[in-house]
Amino acid sequence: MLKSSASNLLVHYLGFLILFCLLFHIYFINNESLRTSLFVKASPLISTNPPVFEPTPVSESKVEDIKATDFSIKNARYLIANNYTVRFDWSGIVFELKSLQILTLKEIVLSFFLKDNGNSYNIKIINLKTNDILKQTILQTSKKYGNNVKTMYNVKFTDFSLISNDIKSNSSFVSLVVEKRTEPYLGIVTFYGMSFNNTQVKYVPNHNNSTGSSFTTRKLLNPLKMEFLGASTTCGYGAVNTSQSGVDCNDGNVLQEDVTKSFVTLTPKYFKNVVEYRALCWAGIGVIRGNFSSIFTRTLAGDFKTQWNFGLYVPDVVVINLGNNDLSGTPETFENYRKSYNDLLNLIFNAYLPYNKNIKVISMAGVLAGDSYKGYTEKIVKERWEYGKNLFWFSMAGMISFDANNREQAGCYAHAGISTHQLMAESLINFTSTLIPPPEYEPVEATITKPIILESNNALGKFPRINCVLLLLLLVYLFYILYRQ
Repeated sequence: MLKSSASNLLVHYLGFLILFCLLFHIYFINNESLRTSLFVKASPLISTNPPVFEPTPVSESKVEDIKATDFSIKNARYLIANNYTVRFDWSGIVFELKSLQILTLKEIVLSFFLKDNGNSYNIKIINLKTNDILKQTILQTSKKYGNNVKTMYNVKFTDFSLISNDIKSNSSFVSLVVEKRTEPYLGIVTFYGMSFNNTQVKYVPNHNNSTGSSFTTRKLLNPLKMEFLGASTTCGYGAVNTSQSGVDCNDGNVLQEDVTKSFVTLTPKYFKNVVEYRALCWAGIGVIRGNFSSIFTRTLAGDFKTQWNFGLYVPDVVVINLGNNDLSGTPETFENYRKSYNDLLNLIFNAYLPYNKNIKVISMAGVLAGDSYKGYTEKIVKERWEYGKNLFWFSMAGMISFDANNREQAGCYAHAGISTHQLMAESLINFTSTLIPPPEYEPVEATITKPIILESNNALGKFPRINCVLLLLLLVYLFYILYRQ
């Protein structure tokens, strides 16, 4: 009797286990969006000691395989010259090319043509099917020729075995992403384009990147844009330090700066309806010292002749993190600081309110001491009652512990490190969430874009063979229960 009860109990346990596996496989393994939202695959680490790329001077008449204007460009102001070259200097500009096909498992070499004076860039190759980063490295340009001579940099990537099946089936399409890590003080960059020095990669401009999904992508009804105005912290200056990444903090090492690791990149990436963000920043600048208002009106921060058309990019949220450089050392007087800060606020609202009456401007105190000095900035913001529905004060003082001597919190030069930037992003996300709406999507009906082919590994359309086996075992279990009764 005891043995029979134990057998029945074991059968019940097995039945519940089969039911759990079936439900898990149907609702999780087959649900790609749920799976990727719960488990974000870790990106390969960028080497802290990237290879040294030696520049090779080339003729101005050199023709590139892919023009700079063939890339999609976002996250910064820029100018197009001669119909195909792009000039820029702001932090965080992104160039993306979604139509590269990898034809080898071994090695590809990409040649970039630039006039540059020592900026650094994250270069990533992303699998279009999975959105995973396959390869990435850092390109640090040389100051040898400055930004007056056109030079070529060869960037090599090896071992594409992770997409070997796609290469064999001629479907190995990837996206190439180039992100500028550094700020405008290194000068204006001219990007001409890119070429291949082998036949193992090719550009397919008319390639359809669709994966053949049975459901159409829902259209976002309320896309939002963000803009961040600030100094060194906003630029990610000093964010990458020795203890966290092996980067040397010696003066002049631009690898310690990376805007993509700062709170200005982490914050907007949290919001699914924020489609673009920009960082207008320059280390050491303030509303008085350096006169941020003067560069705010420029297309290129380093060229006062290039005045920006504010109608070209209208943000829904503007975050200001300025004041530390004016109120550190020998602080400016409150009267002078208030006048200059109000001048900037007036400039922002005059520029954007005609285009967006619902714009939200967040004046923020970060983790540096000068940000909260004597409550100066908070007083100024709260005096501007006429912008009550558009202007907000937010302070991280007291919310985030920051010790410039703590190597886990600080980066280089007593600035916020990566872990502190992550905490800053979390707190700003919590505050901003109260000001902007959640994403809204256009409802669409499921439409079949490809006929369902009955194959052994897809016998029931989206119901794989493993589900059939689990269902069969579940039916056996149910018949057993009925038989016992």
